[in-house]
Amino acid sequence: MIQAGYPPKMLQEIMGHASITTTLDLYGNLYPGEMDRYADRLDEAATEGDAAKMRPDEDTDETEPEEPGC
Repeated sequence: MIQAGYPPKMLQEIMGHASITTTLDLYGNLYPGEMDRYADRLDEAATEGDAAKMRPDEDTDETEPEEPGC
């Protein structure tokens, strides 16, 4: 399957591993050069995800003032 180009995540599902870590521990060495490419893609995805969650450094009060009579 690895020689056929199956990505590690798909191999994990086919093999029934609960964790991608198990799959990579067992078969990661069979992905010569591919692991660097996957690691780069994961880094890019993590960076994009972190940027989307970042907030500007503004001192804002999350609570709105109560209106009189409430």
